[in-house]
Amino acid sequence: MKRKVFLILLFLIGILLITIVASHISKKEHHIHYSLTNHFQIEEYYTKEKEDHYYFEITNDKQNYHFTISGDFSKQKKIIKQILLAKEGTLTCILPIYQRDYDAYLYCNLGKQQVSNSYLLQTDNNNFKKILEQFEDYKIKLPQERNQIETYKKVDVYPSNIGDDETYFLWNYKGLITFQKSKKQFIPFLDYDLYDNVMATTLDHYYVLFENSSVKGIETIYYYDFKKESLKQMKLDTILSKDSYINGVNDHLIYVTDNKKKRQYTINIKKEEIIEIDNDQTNYIIYQEGEKKDLSKSDFFLKKQDFQETSIGEDEAFFAKDSIYYWSQNKLYKSYIKSKENTILLLELENIKDWKVIGDTVLLLQDTKLYSYSEEYGLRVILESNELKYNYKNIYNIGKKD
Repeated sequence: MKRKVFLILLFLIGILLITIVASHISKKEHHIHYSLTNHFQIEEYYTKEKEDHYYFEITNDKQNYHFTISGDFSKQKKIIKQILLAKEGTLTCILPIYQRDYDAYLYCNLGKQQVSNSYLLQTDNNNFKKILEQFEDYKIKLPQERNQIETYKKVDVYPSNIGDDETYFLWNYKGLITFQKSKKQFIPFLDYDLYDNVMATTLDHYYVLFENSSVKGIETIYYYDFKKESLKQMKLDTILSKDSYINGVNDHLIYVTDNKKKRQYTINIKKEEIIEIDNDQTNYIIYQEGEKKDLSKSDFFLKKQDFQETSIGEDEAFFAKDSIYYWSQNKLYKSYIKSKENTILLLELENIKDWKVIGDTVLLLQDTKLYSYSEEYGLRVILESNELKYNYKNIYNIGKKD
């Protein structure tokens, strides 16, 4: 009898443990509030992506700080165990200390405006230098820019400013030049020059070019796998008219609209498939700030539909992941979707004639120079090409290895 009771208890305990483990494994998100002894109030938002992704809103003495981190935290809650504070003049910075080892980053407010470390370095802020001295034992991770130049195919490139996981692309009329930290190469696509109306995008680890020089329309897509360094082409079952454009990329699919036919398609590069969104084509799909929306034909064709375009007053703005970037008076700002009213000043740069956001990276074109900005690497010049002075629409891009 005792053995039977013992086995039943053991069985019940096993069921309980399995339930707890299953609950932990299946947990996709949480939102909690907690405080630390030195009067810091913390809002912690967790979502499961490729890694554990956390967004924080931290408040102390009427100062607000907003940032995200990603890593392996085993879906843990309350991962900040301590926050160190330093102040010099109008500059206030915090250093979060986590329950697990993680790179040391500073988050700073200049007055009431949150600013990036890259901006403080760019403007040579003396108070930031003093705060860094206070935290010298913590090995603060800072963006760095280097000026080593190499030349390839008449393009000056700064390889030391390229991240280990980054590949930059420059369309060179007949093919593609790729720039990585330790490698540069030219991949020929065509046997003729494609100057105008270049229609290209990046998707996962592919650079994708729509060949649109034929009077018949777009019949072929070239896609370059920059992980495997292989070029392939896809013949389209449905020919797209020359009056077509890319809406954007979502969930490993490229969305394309044919203005002439009034049709929208998805293109799956891995399966080499083109599929019409709606056979009757009464509904059309857009993504606004990451949310899927269905539009009627009349609403969809009121304007060009770009999944990344958004609105911040009269300023040009782009949506990327959980953030909105916008450009105003020579300054680039960012705000998180969860807290749009709180902006972060990222950088200041004059005479920008074109810019776009790819993933978590901003590309900015100034005359003949292509700059790149990300939280990890800061602001850096990537390459210089005289061709960018005259022809730059949709000929530069970035891809990242998975």
